[in-house]
Amino acid sequence: MNMLIKNLTKTFVFSTILLMSTTFSNKATAQEGKTIFNTYCAACHKMDKDLTGPALLGVEERWGNDRKKLVAWVKNSANLIASGDKHANEIFAKWNKLPMTPFESILKDAEIDAVLDYIKDWKPAVAATTPGQGEQQPSKFKGLIIFLGIATSILVVMAIFLFFRLQTLKGMSQRGGQLRSDDAHLSPNDGH
Repeated sequence: MNMLIKNLTKTFVFSTILLMSTTFSNKATAQEGKTIFNTYCAACHKMDKDLTGPALLGVEERWGNDRKKLVAWVKNSANLIASGDKHANEIFAKWNKLPMTPFESILKDAEIDAVLDYIKDWKPAVAATTPGQGEQQPSKFKGLIIFLGIATSILVVMAIFLFFRLQTLKGMSQRGGQLRSDDAHLSPNDGH
């Protein structure tokens, strides 16, 4: 029974760590996409209106959800136009035969994907409302909330661990301090 509970506790801890690392790595990718967009794309593109280049909202749908071709366009639009790609040539003609700046020596595919993910997830800014209009103001303590959630998870895991350790010690006490084979990890004479 104790071994089952220990294994379940280990599985829970591992799953929690894995979930947290996945969550934080996804947020880093989205943040990276925003940074890359602001550094390399924002001079010519806006999300929701045309500028020097077209608005980017819905860009993947306009490319038939062909991300591979869209990445090729971002890397070097002239190569895609020269290949005879119909959509690439239509965009080139629509934008007065002005080629897009090539980024193949600047951005890796993963970085372009991060920008495309940022564009896909982008939402227009919502005008601020005053409290009392039925809408809540965004929390200024989002980082604190995340920290408290992580701290709570750690404390729960520690409480579970201590509960089972206490049960083991109570069992030893009831047996007059005698160790069982599954209590061997508690022995002070284990060579450490």
